[in-house]
Amino acid sequence: LAAAQAPLACFIENRLDLRGLARLPLPGETARLFSSSSDSNKVILAHLAPQVLGDLDHGFFLAVDDREYGVEATLVEAEGRGAMTWFWSANPVGKIRIYVDDRKDPALEMPFDAFLQGRAFAVGAPFSSKTSLGYNLDLSICHSNYCRVTVVAPSRQALAELFYEVAWNAIPEPASLPPFAPAKISGERDVLEALGQRILEAGRALAHPAGSDRRAEVAILTIEPVQGGWVLDKTGAAALGGIAFEAPSKRALAWLWVEAWWDGEERPSVSCPLHLLAGVSDAVEDTQSYPATVAGATVAIRWFMPFSAGGRLRLTNKGTDPCRLTARLQMEDVKADEFPLRFHCVQKTFRNLRTDTPNVLTLLESSGTGYVVGSVLYVDSRSPSWWGEGDHMIWLDDRSAPVWRGTGTEDYFGFAWCSQGLFHHPFRGQTRSEGTKERRMACMHRYHILDRLPFHTWVRYQMEAWGLAAGAMDLDFGLMWYQ
Repeated sequence: LAAAQAPLACFIENRLDLRGLARLPLPGETARLFSSSSDSNKVILAHLAPQVLGDLDHGFFLAVDDREYGVEATLVEAEGRGAMTWFWSANPVGKIRIYVDDRKDPALEMPFDAFLQGRAFAVGAPFSSKTSLGYNLDLSICHSNYCRVTVVAPSRQALAELFYEVAWNAIPEPASLPPFAPAKISGERDVLEALGQRILEAGRALAHPAGSDRRAEVAILTIEPVQGGWVLDKTGAAALGGIAFEAPSKRALAWLWVEAWWDGEERPSVSCPLHLLAGVSDAVEDTQSYPATVAGATVAIRWFMPFSAGGRLRLTNKGTDPCRLTARLQMEDVKADEFPLRFHCVQKTFRNLRTDTPNVLTLLESSGTGYVVGSVLYVDSRSPSWWGEGDHMIWLDDRSAPVWRGTGTEDYFGFAWCSQGLFHHPFRGQTRSEGTKERRMACMHRYHILDRLPFHTWVRYQMEAWGLAAGAMDLDFGLMWYQ
């Protein structure tokens, strides 16, 4: 895309190139989440709500001011050059005001729910979406030196129940940031619609079209029970730009375990079930997302996986029957030092966690440089009430406090109100939800493509796991990152 003609679409397109996640974050590139999570350093209005909702992660703001036109509560305030890359709310109320660069007058003012539905810019899916009761807007609001977001309502009580999350990214030079102006974004409507269609269509492709010429390679193998087979075993510099696995049935796919080693490492960087790498449970339910797709008995993975000295990928059959498998690989020639970060995906399993006690689970803690890019959660809850009150807490470089702290498990995954509705979106989804009042099984995924999570020296990814009633639950996580 031409940046001069469609600057916002060009900015988004650049961030959609998954190869960029294998490059080092720029100095000063950071991330932060602004949310209504309970915090003693914020102004609290939650006590004015008619009832406490969940664990009280509503009605907290950076500031609250009485104006002649109502009450103005500050959700976001950030200095520097950056972009707000994801907006979410379970119950948008009042009018949203967005201030950028010129701090005196809002660049946009409109009903909060209409803003989340993309009406200010005349854009629809996938940029604006309501997924299982959660309002999401994945349209970057850029600024050169300052941004502030407020919500204006008639009274403090009207804001007391508000749940919200806003992802913000510091974007240093030399990235080109389109200045925020609703009219200019509306002027890009046709280009944004075409880009949105490409995003949706990516879920049906083997590999993303970005990059130099790629060559297709095919491996056909039969893997006996408890045995393994090599899908990739190469020396030198190259990249796996996409891979599709086709098996006789979903049941056969459910038993496959993936391991990958880059550049002669002793321990694999990828070690997880194939279904978690694809963002689904062991039922291998169909789904379409930007980096992974399941359609029948075919799984396509589009994460970019470079290596400089060699790459090896092995499948192990943990089932009881032989599995005849076809793997279609898209290989790309790269320079040895062009992409220094390596793709990782690991499974973490937790059994018999009490649902009436907060459990803080550490899924990743590591020193290094890279990006957290996605997570998959499969839960088997044996409790008569909601299991997902826990917040996601993501620490990036700063060990004093998490820079991301959410308002509930379902909120992080883009839905709301404990919904059991299934949905698919390029960056998030709930692919499984079933059970009875006493037992619920669900699977969901979340990918950080536009709202990137860079770290320069250290990263910790945690999740609180607890619910609203006594019981027990099992959790399986798949966490994906580049390092």
